[in-house]
Amino acid sequence: MRKRVRLITVVIIAITMVVCALLLVNNLDEEIAGLENDLKKSEVALRVAQQEIGEINTEISNMDKASYIIARARELGYLMPGEIRFVVVNPEVLADNPDEIIVEELPQE
Repeated sequence: MRKRVRLITVVIIAITMVVCALLLVNNLDEEIAGLENDLKKSEVALRVAQQEIGEINTEISNMDKASYIIARARELGYLMPGEIRFVVVNPEVLADNPDEIIVEELPQE
């Protein structure tokens, strides 16, 4: 009877160890999947950052060119000497009645 108890004990311990190993492997699979997902997100963020760096480097290289400086100044609302700024006071008129366009000259700054 003593050998039988030892055999049952060994079988129970073996089954317990197998179950624990399966649970551990399952948890590791889930963790690996999560890490792979994080890696993919990081790679996408890296590509976006590299693209932004390329755009910034292009903008930096263009900053010495007069045409870039003029275009950027116009985007910010600056005028060249002697130019006059016109502002559309009521833009809805342009869409409804293009024949009745009202243009108003602002005082020079």
